[in-house]
Amino acid sequence: MKNILFVCEANLFRSYASERITNNISKYLIADSAGTNAMTELKASDYFLTALQELGYETPEHTAKPISPKLLEQQDLILCMEKPQISKILKVLPGIENKIHTLPSYVGFPDKQIIDIAYFFLSKGFSIFTGGFITDKNGENIPNPNEQQTINVYKDFIKEIETYVELVVEKII
Repeated sequence: MKNILFVCEANLFRSYASERITNNISKYLIADSAGTNAMTELKASDYFLTALQELGYETPEHTAKPISPKLLEQQDLILCMEKPQISKILKVLPGIENKIHTLPSYVGFPDKQIIDIAYFFLSKGFSIFTGGFITDKNGENIPNPNEQQTINVYKDFIKEIETYVELVVEKII
């Protein structure tokens, strides 16, 4: 069994999705997730959890978890969503460079990063601001955005992460 930690900023979307996907598709890996700036009182959005469930992933109660020296020490492999998270981790626990990578670089895509969900929404023609308001590219509020449309954008986001996670599992097993 190998312990893998997925890390993003808030531990609400990218790293949590990576954890759920890994634990669903592999019996030989134990995945966990954390954030470099996670605030423990925050929870993932209901739309995001619905998207995970509709794609067949279990979503047990999850609140954001910050990285800690103890958590980092327990891992065989640490996979970050973006390069800046690597430096933040090394400030918390220096000397573990050999087990930290970005998720895409670990599977052969050194120039890729998994962007924050807000930027993913922007790439789909929306943006999310504090409080969860959805606007179009011109900054105009979208009145009562279609719930399924929002869930579908989250599903696209999760599917992108799935691609990398599946490659990680294949590489390790």
